[in-house]
Amino acid sequence: MDAKAERSKFIQGQKQKVQELEKKIKKLKGAMKEAAQKELEELESQQEAELAAFEGVPGSSADGSADKAKGAEPEMSLKELSKFKDRGNWNGLSKKELEDDCTERGLGKKGGKEDLIQRLIMFHQDLQLKLKEAAANGEAPVADEKDDDDEDEEEDDEDDDDDEEEEEDDMPEVDDEELEKQAKREKAIQKAVKFLLTDKCSDGFPLSELVQKLEMVNVKGFAPEKLGYKSVEKFVRGQPENVLRYRRKEQMILPPRK
Repeated sequence: MDAKAERSKFIQGQKQKVQELEKKIKKLKGAMKEAAQKELEELESQQEAELAAFEGVPGSSADGSADKAKGAEPEMSLKELSKFKDRGNWNGLSKKELEDDCTERGLGKKGGKEDLIQRLIMFHQDLQLKLKEAAANGEAPVADEKDDDDEDEEEDDEDDDDDEEEEEDDMPEVDDEELEKQAKREKAIQKAVKFLLTDKCSDGFPLSELVQKLEMVNVKGFAPEKLGYKSVEKFVRGQPENVLRYRRKEQMILPPRK
């Protein structure tokens, strides 16, 4: 491929990304739309720098800094991206945890907590779109070998995608102060649940017994709404695997992955 054709292909790829994001912006509202518009501005700025770096303009690179283009890290493959889990309810995480999640996914970590949450939501929406397109083209990433628990959990997540989208709009909006309170409450509950599963109930226990089990370790009056979740099951499903594992078919809460 000659330089002209390669440049044309590169520019076309950039335009496609912009068009996909513009289509998405038209469907969004409120804070999510603003976050997506911000992302579009950042994308266009980044693409200008990428094009300059591609054309060999001295001192230019994708992030606008001098002479970094050659040393830039390659973009993650779709297979690598597909390993990232959508937590569903990002409100329950602290700002530090959100920043860490953004960094892991190659996203910027600047901005307030709401900015980080919207960035992560947009990332996973984009990822789902790419995975569907890849599957339609017969190019779906090959999954790593999983144990039975992993396969069950993945099936549960797929079954619940539509339910989560329908219920997402029903969650009341809260200010930053309340978000911080919810994150602190969730930290305390996570610690209690992890203690239960590692020291008291190593075989796990049914979802229906969570409140009762928490009372065993002096955690009374547990209510998922205080943590930003619509139900006990939503709380459980929103937890990382280093806290607990959940098998929805059996509605069993299992010890965290070691």
